[in-house]
Amino acid sequence: MVLRNGAATEGITLCGGPKRKERARVRSSPGNAKTLGDATEQPSWFSGELVTTRRRFLKYLATIPACDAATPPLRFSDASPHDAERDGVLSDSRPDIVFISVDDLNDWPTPFEGSKPTYDPRDVITPNLDQLAQQGTVFQRAYCAAPMCGPSRSATLTGLPPYVSGVTQAENIMAPKTDKFGPLLEAPTTTLPRLLHESGYQTFGAGKIFHGGGYGGRDRKFPECGVDPEDPTYDSCAWDEYAVLSKLVPKGACEPFPKDQTDISDAALPCPGPFDAETSMLPDARVARYAIDRLEQESTSEPMFLALGFFKPHKQWEAPQEFYDLYPDSALRPLDAAVERADQDDLTFTGCVTLRDARNSPSDADWDTATREAIRGYLACVSYVDHLLGTVLEAVAQRPRRTIVVLWSDHGYFMGEKRGWKKPSLYERATRVPLIIADSADPTPQSTHKLASLMDLLPTVLDYAGVADPLQYGLSLKPLVEDAGAAWSQNSVVSTFNFQSDHQRNAAQELNADVERCMEDQGVEACGPFVLACPTYPPRLEGASFALRTDRYRFIRYHEASGFGPSPGGAPLLRSELYDLDVDPDERVNLLEGGVPKALEALVKQLSVDLANKLS
Repeated sequence: MVLRNGAATEGITLCGGPKRKERARVRSSPGNAKTLGDATEQPSWFSGELVTTRRRFLKYLATIPACDAATPPLRFSDASPHDAERDGVLSDSRPDIVFISVDDLNDWPTPFEGSKPTYDPRDVITPNLDQLAQQGTVFQRAYCAAPMCGPSRSATLTGLPPYVSGVTQAENIMAPKTDKFGPLLEAPTTTLPRLLHESGYQTFGAGKIFHGGGYGGRDRKFPECGVDPEDPTYDSCAWDEYAVLSKLVPKGACEPFPKDQTDISDAALPCPGPFDAETSMLPDARVARYAIDRLEQESTSEPMFLALGFFKPHKQWEAPQEFYDLYPDSALRPLDAAVERADQDDLTFTGCVTLRDARNSPSDADWDTATREAIRGYLACVSYVDHLLGTVLEAVAQRPRRTIVVLWSDHGYFMGEKRGWKKPSLYERATRVPLIIADSADPTPQSTHKLASLMDLLPTVLDYAGVADPLQYGLSLKPLVEDAGAAWSQNSVVSTFNFQSDHQRNAAQELNADVERCMEDQGVEACGPFVLACPTYPPRLEGASFALRTDRYRFIRYHEASGFGPSPGGAPLLRSELYDLDVDPDERVNLLEGGVPKALEALVKQLSVDLANKLS
């Protein structure tokens, strides 16, 4: 990465966007022969069935107006600008954007504050992520819109909050489920990659960005444009090319998952034999190679949006043995089973249920051994992905353009806290996410405790790209990346999850006069997708629960209804939990156990108002 003439280059402002220039792209084939960018080539990361597609050229102006608005660590280069830039060949000076998602990553890596699973916090081995943090801004209080892959990624990539889209469970917004009320939401046209594509960016992606894809055990040829009815996982009109790679580990590459699972430790599956990132067929190694190929081979005259989604450390914890070897028993600090069990005593019914997982929770007798093995497997995957991250960042550093690197996770993950081994929960461990944004034009290390949401990533990236945000549900984080001490207006963020959605979908609910009148007034065919427009009967969010995170407090409002929790006469109940994170960062004491104390009535009322305002 380079400074452009020693200074940051501002993103240009578009009005309708430039026309895309047609160009032949040169890529490598398996035999190292160079071929023009057509549909027959096979890039070096690929092995097997063809995945790549023909380059599509835009034939019209973009419609989005914007006039209103063990690898050596990464080092941002301060070398001279590239010849193409110096000679004026650069046709679009907006920065490259490398958008990196790491699935199920919690705050254990050392750049992020919080308790660690090792006796020495420095024993969580992520040198490349650590170095990236030394070149950018670390957001210590960043939160997901929903603590599950589908709704979190849908919200992040479309800018539509779950309480607006209705996508609060395992759906992908590009492949919404359908019930008797119709689709949850028509596939949106405002996805982040599409907005960038239409504004003149080259757009490439691989791995897990939107939820789904790669689950069929094979690579897929990506459709030219439009939603593939068999797997409408990605916005195919948004990409110049997307590598839909199989997430399945090749048979025999790692220890097999046991048919009869006993507890969470069964998910720790090391892969024996030497590991070579350049030849390995493990899914994340292939994702990294795809990214490196694009960074090395694509044109530098136009800006690139490169999205890559690493599958790990999502279970199963399949990683090369050498990364397991980084974490001996002596380094790992198991949780105390009795303490974590006692931590469930003051939870609401729903809060407790969200943490239960009979398939994963070890018995008390096996707790220490199973917990250590689970932590080892998770950390091995974290260090494995960090190694691959280093290979990608090295290629980023060699590309002669200003680059914005955005590294994020879709949600956190419980690793035994409160005896939970999962993610769908509205507590800090599940909703807090790692987030680093680095600008090669200003590689200054910063850390901020100002509140951020993954909902802010779409407006942030668009801000750097000079493209207007058509939705404006989030805030651009660019001012904080430029100066972590800048004034910031966001004093709370919301996470949403519908713990009852499956129950509600299966219930026989009939339309009534209020719903029909609301639908007619709003001009919609179902009470949703914009569910808040129909407050008298919102079936998509009936039973949805919310967590409001302020600078000091976490306020959780659960909606318990018949069929899920105790509710006399079938009437829904609203139950709340409140944590003072300044004095109780691990959320051990629910201040609302047994009701709202008189001393907290005013605070709870204010937090309830703040939550209602956020949702409106």
